[in-house]
Amino acid sequence: MIAINNVLPLLVLSFVAAQTINGVKPVDDGTRKYAVAFVKQASEIPAVAQKPDPFMAGYFSYRAKVMASLIHTKYTAAYMGICGTVLGLYDEGASKAIKAASDRITKGSKDFDSFTADEVESINKELARWNPSIENLTGFGGEGAGPFLAGARLGMLAARVTVWHISPKQKILLTDITDAIKGCSETGEKGQGGNPDVAQALRGFASFKEKEMDEATVRSVGKQIESVLRASLPEKYRWPE
Repeated sequence: MIAINNVLPLLVLSFVAAQTINGVKPVDDGTRKYAVAFVKQASEIPAVAQKPDPFMAGYFSYRAKVMASLIHTKYTAAYMGICGTVLGLYDEGASKAIKAASDRITKGSKDFDSFTADEVESINKELARWNPSIENLTGFGGEGAGPFLAGARLGMLAARVTVWHISPKQKILLTDITDAIKGCSETGEKGQGGNPDVAQALRGFASFKEKEMDEATVRSVGKQIESVLRASLPEKYRWPE
């Protein structure tokens, strides 16, 4: 596990300047701010440091799982690294697998790259321990299953929104974003998420169901992702809107 006092510096070091591709800038969905806020919370509340929050676990583990199969730039790979850094508070194996693959791309010379089959296999093997349906180190059963699912669905959406600017008109990617939006909305409608604020923020995705996934809409989706992430934290740790 990564010591808490070493995590915030790693999140700072993981920063890579946003890369504009064909005039399109990435969407900022608040993930980095959420990571910093969550780590600050873990540093101040012993219970959070000892057992991972199910929403956080779902968000970062499934964000990493989906992103592992997508094409990357140094910027998007750095966001994979953030997933590994935060999960590293509780799981050294998952952190190492994610960070090794992420660092190879962020420190490499290619403008676009993909994780190798071995890297993807290693990441998926380590993340299998975070499956809430089995007995494992996280143990997200019972009341923790709903928040985990909410975080996982949001993470799957955020993963695709992060890489959207690389190919903003790719039909498969836009369809996947639309489907992920529907999943988040349905999760909110079921009242899942761990607290009423999260459920309400998730229900906000319903407004995107019939919209064309053009640039303005995808950027608005990013803002809604950030709203959910902010809502998942105690008031004290929520950053300004």
